[in-house]
Formats: sequence, structure tokens, C-alpha cells
Amino acid sequence: MKLEIRPFENKDVAEVAQVHHDSYHFVSQSYRPELMPYYPLEKFQDNWQAFAKDSHGKKALLAVDGKKIVGLVRYSPNVQIDTKDWTWKKDQKYINYVNYALAHEICGQLHQFYVLPEWTRKNIGSELCASALIRMRNTAIYAMVERNIKNTLSEHFQATRLKSEDIATFTDHDLTKGEYGAPNDVTSTSVMAMLLIDETLKNLVAYVTVERSRVK
Repeated sequence: MKLEIRPFENKDVAEVAQVHHDSYHFVSQSYRPELMPYYPLEKFQDNWQAFAKDSHGKKALLAVDGKKIVGLVRYSPNVQIDTKDWTWKKDQKYINYVNYALAHEICGQLHQFYVLPEWTRKNIGSELCASALIRMRNTAIYAMVERNIKNTLSEHFQATRLKSEDIATFTDHDLTKGEYGAPNDVTSTSVMAMLLIDETLKNLVAYVTVERSRVK
């Protein structure tokens, strides 16, 4: 495997949409199989076409093995999040601290990171996240990471690789407009976690270095 991490380009839309679809379905089938029919390939194609036209400040990095895209991550160097509907897991002092980080624009966000099923357990997720955090730390000190509350597959990665700490939960309207035949009242509960970028980067770099030497 000769892995390259590079920025998303407009020419990648069709292939990255397929990768996003396949990896999303692989991960999500364990905790939300009843919703999978409402996430067809067309939805991912529309999403990436819109992203190519206007990313609204978000960035995307791709993991490429040879000429094949095998993973992706999207991130924001700075993020403004409405926290009024959050159910906090920390005391008021911590709430004030998080709101300070957001208000002073020193907080970014990892929005999505997915790897094709056959390329999992090859440290690609760690490489993608490290690359995003390196770019993010030019403007941010902290980063938010979101996941579905039922997505137990990401628990280990976020806790041990990203060193992220859960700070709040909130109700996320996944299918608010009844797209692709889905009911318009389907919601899910999301978890928002927070990490310190420099600390997480040290952990990821150390882990990946050890794994590369082990493979050799």
C-alpha cells in the first residue's frame, strides 16, 4: 500500500461519492439499518456536487492508494456551533470554557471520516485525521467531533486515537425534508466530543509511527 493524503478536487466527485456511500453503509448498518434505503448513492452524489460548488468553508482530504480513493475526511478550520439545545455532560465552568473557545474562533471540527471496509485496520483513519488536524491547528486550538449516540464502532477510535472527550448530546434531524421517501420525523441523538489538537496530534503521530515500523 502506497498511501497518499491529498486535498479533494472537483474531478473526484463521482468516485468520492461512491466511497462515502459504501463506507457509510458499512458503518451504519450495525445501528441504523432501517434508514439505509433512504441513503442511496444519489444522495451522496448530490452532496459532493454541492460541496464542489460551495463548501461553505469546509475542507476535505482524501486517502488514495495508487489511483484509488479509499477514505475521506471533511473538516472546518473554524466552526460556529449553536449550543442552546445541547445537554451538557460537564459542569457550568466547563460549559463557559467551551463557549469561550467557540466565541474566540479557536475551535475547528472534524465532520466526517470514512474508510472503505476492505481498507479498515490499516491506520488510514489515523492518517486522515492527523492530516486534517495539522492543517486545522493554524487557526484552532481545539476541535469538535460528532457521532451518532448508537455508533459504538467509533467509540474506541475516538477515545484512544483522537483522545476526544464527550461534552454534550443533542437531537439531530437527519431526514428533515423527507428526502428519497424517508419520513420527515426521523431524528437521532448525536454526541459532541472535544479534543485538544496538539495533544491528539502527538498521540496519532506516535501511534502511526509505531504501526509503520511494525508493518516493516
